[in-house]
Amino acid sequence: MVTGPIFDDLSSLTLMGTAGEIPVAVPDALFKILVKENSGSDVPDILAFIFPQPRTDYVKCSVSHAYDNGRFLTSIAEIENRTGLEFFRNVKFKNVPTRTAFKAATASELWTVESNFFGVGCGLR
Repeated sequence: MVTGPIFDDLSSLTLMGTAGEIPVAVPDALFKILVKENSGSDVPDILAFIFPQPRTDYVKCSVSHAYDNGRFLTSIAEIENRTGLEFFRNVKFKNVPTRTAFKAATASELWTVESNFFGVGCGLR
């Protein structure tokens, strides 16, 4: 798993902190890349996400509906484009088109997870 911030416009950073503290930049979004071995292929399975960070008060979680992380699925290429980083540089692929397709692909659905791994949303009981 790889995760980190995305800053879209460095000239208009939002900083948080009070007098006497070192100000911290608030990212425009956060990215997360999950990789797991695919037993049927030399190309691993991947889930890549970009989670936007609202520039307003933090949004409170609502448990009135199921939260859907699938709406944040993206490609490694999009994350690289927005961050300027390069991922999986040392991963060996059989050919360049395979590497390009791997980075350009966006998963169509989330991986299945057993229900015992789910907690109550937003820390509510």
